[in-house]
Amino acid sequence: MIKKEKGITVISLSIAVIIILAITGMILYSAKDSIYIQRLTNMQNDIANLRDKVSLYYSEYGEIPAKTEYFDISNLQTSGVIGANDTGKFLILEIENLEGLTLNYGKDYEKYKANDYTDLADLTDIYIINDVSHNIFYVQGINVKENDQMKTYYTDYTEGDKQEVQLIEIKENTIKVGDYVNYTYDEKNQGYTLLASQSGYINDQTINQKSEMKWRILNIHTDGTVDLIGDINSFDQTVYFMGGLGYNNGVYLLNDICKELYSNSNLEIEARSINLEDIENQMSEEGIRARNTYNNGTITYGKSKTYTENNTNYPNLYARENGSGINSQEPKKDGIEVSDNGYTSQTQEISTKADSLTVTQNRYYFSNPPASYFKDYDGNSSAIKDLLFETETEYWLASRFANCYSVNVDFGLCNIATNKLNEDILLYDSTSDTTGEGNRRIRPVISLGNDIEITAVENADGSNTKNMHQISKK
Repeated sequence: MIKKEKGITVISLSIAVIIILAITGMILYSAKDSIYIQRLTNMQNDIANLRDKVSLYYSEYGEIPAKTEYFDISNLQTSGVIGANDTGKFLILEIENLEGLTLNYGKDYEKYKANDYTDLADLTDIYIINDVSHNIFYVQGINVKENDQMKTYYTDYTEGDKQEVQLIEIKENTIKVGDYVNYTYDEKNQGYTLLASQSGYINDQTINQKSEMKWRILNIHTDGTVDLIGDINSFDQTVYFMGGLGYNNGVYLLNDICKELYSNSNLEIEARSINLEDIENQMSEEGIRARNTYNNGTITYGKSKTYTENNTNYPNLYARENGSGINSQEPKKDGIEVSDNGYTSQTQEISTKADSLTVTQNRYYFSNPPASYFKDYDGNSSAIKDLLFETETEYWLASRFANCYSVNVDFGLCNIATNKLNEDILLYDSTSDTTGEGNRRIRPVISLGNDIEITAVENADGSNTKNMHQISKK
């Protein structure tokens, strides 16, 4: 006889289902909880990294990397996270000045950097710092579920911090901005041949290497690297650029000339031209504010203007630049910056005409800028100004500009001229495809990496080779 097996009862099945649902709920809850915790951990890691980088920056420059005040802190005030020691202004952290930093949050800083916002209050995915306590806050906050209630965290503590963050004290540097360094470059018997078909100028040009050029410290980075700049008094040759071709090729050619004439193959150092970013990296909060509020009489820096009909000619390279809009009122955001070469070799492309042309104003002009526009180094507020504007000698910056007027756009190359920053040298006019020319000297820059050792001397005034910091390969 076959034995009959017993089946599963309805009650047993119901109990099993209830248990499975309970376990599943616990897993889902745990997963959600883990996500909340991870988000909070990411923000806390960001703030810890920011605090370390800000401290290093302060140790080098004597100031925090923050310039623009952020006023909309009502959420932070309501949360009680702002303490009695947060008595200073709340400023947007200038992330671009903190080298080697990767963040989980703070993406709205790119909008701030590009001036792509209507009101600062619209930027919430951003980090701010109190300029007295040095506490760092994440404006948007991170929501965390605790005891079935949502709580928002804005920093790495929950109540007003009772202590100020003590940044690293400024150490007396053995090297400082403006000091002379004994850098030598490969000797070149022949100069750099610059063809008219490259520069747009009417004649070919030969730029010769300057012998026994002196070099000075332009920038000391937080990662230990150092930028040197050629002493402007060493130069006496001018380089001409003209027209749309000069605009298209100018940045590449300036960098290529410096690379060819002032590199050192033994030290594996490649020279380039100074550019606008080199100068902006040395600007103070006051200088950046002056840049951001500059108005040329038609438009403010960072704002865009659209041209139609006979005003829509442009150098070909401009179509690839951020801030441009070819047959579009929406400025380009995923293109190249004004100091990027644009081409890996000279181009023969000159200009194109569009149906409409949107141009973002990226030229600003300083005439005899005060020393307060630049960073203060160990109480020397004029160190950078003296280095960049020390004489009335004129030189190119390897950066392009577009200058918007009511009926036309001037396209040209940035420059220093008679104690002025960014004199309007017209190379190409959008109105009628006309061209202009300009001439300035070159000014090379080199970077000493961590593989280069600097032996400091007490008085690096450049009076002789003994009075210069010495460098060698590690």
